[in-house]
Amino acid sequence: MRTYSADELAAAAGVGVSLIRRMTEAHVLDAPEGSYRPHDIARVRIAEAMDRAGIRFELLHDLIEDGRYSMAWIDAIFPDPVPMAGLTLRAAGEQLGIPVDRLRRFFTMSLQVPAPELDAEIREDDLELLRIFALMSTVAERDPDRLIAGTRFIGENLRRLATSQIAFFREHVEQPMFDAGMSTKDVLDTAVPIASAMLEISDRLLQLIHHRHFEHAGTEEIVTNIEIAMDEAGVRRRDAGREPAIAFLDLSDSTSVTDERGDAAALSIAEGLVELSAAAEARGGRTVKFLGDGIMLHFADPRPVAEAALELVETAPVLGLPPARVGASVGPVLHRDGDYFGRTVIIAARLAGHAVAREVLLTDAAAAVADGVAFDDAGDAVLKGLAEPVPVRRARRL
Repeated sequence: MRTYSADELAAAAGVGVSLIRRMTEAHVLDAPEGSYRPHDIARVRIAEAMDRAGIRFELLHDLIEDGRYSMAWIDAIFPDPVPMAGLTLRAAGEQLGIPVDRLRRFFTMSLQVPAPELDAEIREDDLELLRIFALMSTVAERDPDRLIAGTRFIGENLRRLATSQIAFFREHVEQPMFDAGMSTKDVLDTAVPIASAMLEISDRLLQLIHHRHFEHAGTEEIVTNIEIAMDEAGVRRRDAGREPAIAFLDLSDSTSVTDERGDAAALSIAEGLVELSAAAEARGGRTVKFLGDGIMLHFADPRPVAEAALELVETAPVLGLPPARVGASVGPVLHRDGDYFGRTVIIAARLAGHAVAREVLLTDAAAAVADGVAFDDAGDAVLKGLAEPVPVRRARRL
């Protein structure tokens, strides 16, 4: 393990060496044989921020000595603290050729993290992120604003993931121990090993799941391009018999509901989606996967898809769910690893997004084979990713 001198730790944490000495004298930091360890970087940053907020090092030391707090929690949350880069944000921008006006927007809009001040020293991971941004900028140099807007979802989704992980740990690991009357020190001592184990696997879990979703999206793109090439060449695929139906159910405004009502509402929605899934399967559908606030369904026999969709839309409010909407399409699909790909899938997903609350929209092909319902002409829908408008039918009860 690498060790740091007082001067090296100060540089890595971005503080003056006098602060390191003060923390050491207050026993907030330990320096066996005059050396500091990598996790002390995070300890210094947290303690320095507390000091600026009026929580003196001495008070922190007294809490630790009295057995009321443990610095081990900081070590668990920050197992690999990132040192400072020895470079200001302005200097990094000049070095990488990133205009000043884009520097702060990259942090605040794309990454959704606070931007360092232009003349403040940045962290090593800040510098690495800026290098990646500079590389991506060469690909989108004609439209830098689109690059920032296009990468915004990365920061937004990872921010939500990190926040939900901490909230889950607080609610399901720490809070029950507090409720049982355990002291803060005892809770931390018990929770730290659990947190350390969870952090050890979380990066790998995130990587595995991301790769799986990326593989899905990549396969979808490949199949779409092949189908476009077939259309251009006037080539048809061989007859595979009866074509299935694909349906997507989406809950309207579920995000605003969970934002307003919190985790309890999110759990209620998840449980309600499971019940809707069971109702669809009772009607001949098969749940392919859950999609946050929605469900993807496959009907090997497409005839019941419209009636099943109407039933799901009618059942959603009974279960206390936000209004539902469904899009369905019938046609050839490619099956791989339990999932389905192709234009039929894309059209169904886009129709679900095109529908309004409590509406069931189907393609002409899906409506032509559907049993037990009536249809109204819903016009032609211009759907994202499709060159031609799609004729749409709206399902209703007979």
